[in-house]
Amino acid sequence: MKNTIAAKPVKARTAPASEAGSNFVRSVARALRVISSFGAESPSQTLSQVAAKTGLDRATARRVLLTLENLRYLRREGRLFSLTPLVLELGFAYLSSLPFWSVANDVLRDLAEELQSVCLVVTTDRDFDHVVVVSSVRPTGLPMFVSLPEVGRSGPSHGVAPGIVLLGALDGDDLENAIRKSIAGKKEFSTSVLRQQVVHDREQGWSFRSVPLENFCEIAVPLRNRQGRIIASISVLSPLSRVPADEAVERYLPRIKQAAEEINRVVAFKDA
Repeated sequence: MKNTIAAKPVKARTAPASEAGSNFVRSVARALRVISSFGAESPSQTLSQVAAKTGLDRATARRVLLTLENLRYLRREGRLFSLTPLVLELGFAYLSSLPFWSVANDVLRDLAEELQSVCLVVTTDRDFDHVVVVSSVRPTGLPMFVSLPEVGRSGPSHGVAPGIVLLGALDGDDLENAIRKSIAGKKEFSTSVLRQQVVHDREQGWSFRSVPLENFCEIAVPLRNRQGRIIASISVLSPLSRVPADEAVERYLPRIKQAAEEINRVVAFKDA
């Protein structure tokens, strides 16, 4: 599905110059860049491909690949390297550290069955320009009307309703910078228009997007920590062939907000 969170891993990020000091471990950064270079579009890569994709010279890329192979994060078949399931431990360590993770999954399953819609929990990276799916639930018996965004999938914040919700955690220059990074290279988007949308949706407490060509609409509401800061978003994808967009908001929004409050209460309790 083109307009929902894209089926791509988060692009590997190079460290800002301010971090390139005595406390910055370059070997760790290089290993993470190599791991992040693999994905749906490149599940297997040669040494040359990894070096080109990460910007590392061949000798450095080779050392990193062989180290990761020795640690069993990579396997090698001939000239091709690919990830092993052990890499999942890195992702699950993050997921298990989220304060809302176990609670959100239970609430999401109930919400998905009740609304007969795909339900997601989406969070963001430190720059807020991309969002990442951390929980994804499809109700039993729902026809395949969209490609289900899987855990770990990412996309630009400006392009999806939960991204607009998460941008609502920012103000001033932080918001401006996040929007500019999110729409970088996309001249059809306006920073001022997106800023107005973020502020509007933050004030109303939810965000909405309709994609008729792909037969779905999307409703997103924030999840907050004990201090009231937005830390994630619940997003519900509903087929337009079953419920029209305006009716979906009227029917589903109160229940989605209720689910968010259930998660928020437990998060606040855990953080107390």
